Amino acid sequence: MSNAFAPRPFDEFDDEFDLDAGYAAPGAVMSTETGADFQSIEAPAVDPRPALQFTAPAAPAPAVQPVREFPSDDASVPGAGFNPVGELVAGASAAFSPPALGGGQTAEVSVPRIAIHVFAERQDTLAAAERAGQDRRLSRATTQIRIGGVAAAVEAYQHEPTPPLIVVECMKDPQTLLWEVDQLAEVCDAGTKVVVVGATNDILLFRELMRRGVSEYLVAPLQPLQLIAAIGGLFADPAQPFVGRSIAFVGARGGTGSSSVAHNTAYAMSERIGANTVIVDYDL
Repeated sequence: MSNAFAPRPFDEFDDEFDLDAGYAAPGAVMSTETGADFQSIEAPAVDPRPALQFTAPAAPAPAVQPVREFPSDDASVPGAGFNPVGELVAGASAAFSPPALGGGQTAEVSVPRIAIHVFAERQDTLAAAERAGQDRRLSRATTQIRIGGVAAAVEAYQHEPTPPLIVVECMKDPQTLLWEVDQLAEVCDAGTKVVVVGATNDILLFRELMRRGVSEYLVAPLQPLQLIAAIGGLFADPAQPFVGRSIAFVGARGGTGSSSVAHNTAYAMSERIGANTVIVDYDL
């Protein structure tokens, strides 16, 4: 029986191996001497590393425009921009903002209880004066409209006192207009305001009318809001405090949520619009 762990004979070997014999600096010619031959090994030439190439930064990619979504035809499906609170606030802002007119004027006025007489020559001026008299801003004033120009006004006030405000229309040339205004001044009572509606947009005519005591000069064709703004500007009192607007929310029966709508509206108007808001909740 053989013993696997028994020592086995081995051949003697030469351990005089020098680890530094084959060492050479990188890139140098290495010489190796062995017991057989003398060999010279030359290191192969290595190509130098190419220089780094720098390129200009690429132009930024154009911004991608968002795709516009068209609202669905189905009214039951709200669109992407549906914002009921924003629409409510926008409506409240529009309600508190007076309608703007040309030249930066506004038609949010407060006219006192006065009598207004209008003498118009043209049908469109008569219609504009009639619509202005039916407006809520002139609800406290009494408007009387007559056909005729300055001559009709002079004839009418020969036998009756003049009201606080007279609106007369004259489509004649500036010289004739000034002459008729002088005739009207002779029959007007003290404190009467006169608004003249003419056809010429002339600054010299305007200054001459102001020098004669005319309160306002308007150029035809006349718009109802334009007339309302002119009348309100004549009777505006800067010392009078602003009268707030009242908005009522009334439910058909109890529990419909009118109080919640009123509270949320008052909060939105106070926080988003910046208006001083007072809420009164009645339990009737």
